[in-house]
Amino acid sequence: MRYAAVALLLVLTNSCTRPGKRDARAHVAPKAQVLIVTEESKFKEAIVSRVTWRLDSADRSYHVAELEALRHAQPENHVSIVILDEIWAWRSSRDVRKFLKRISPGQREKIILVSTADMESWRADQAGIDAMTAASTEANRDKVEEFIMERVNLLFLAERLSS
Repeated sequence: MRYAAVALLLVLTNSCTRPGKRDARAHVAPKAQVLIVTEESKFKEAIVSRVTWRLDSADRSYHVAELEALRHAQPENHVSIVILDEIWAWRSSRDVRKFLKRISPGQREKIILVSTADMESWRADQAGIDAMTAASTEANRDKVEEFIMERVNLLFLAERLSS
């Protein structure tokens, strides 16, 4: 009986894919308006849940994926790319560093980088990118959510004005 329940859960989970569900296939980066790439942690999952709820409310399309999706992400396919990354040894993850190196200066304004670290004084040294560092605490959830949504909304407004 236990195996049947697990099998049913797996079938239901895999059949319920829609934009916004986390895609374990790192190579997939569809043309959603907002691409959200993140590592797994309770704090980041809470932020993603709150941000995607607000994007749903505003009828914005989005796609949530693992950090590895940055290997093939193309900023020109999105209004915004939100990256939630953890800092280890004073560095962003390798996928984030490589992505930020390969994108053109004109596309950097679409990037919203949220780094979690024990030391909030750490800053991403990335010119032209909206970035913040926050400790993964309940007290910072609202601040991080607002940081992301303010910038996403500004990018949508800029796109609408340029059309």
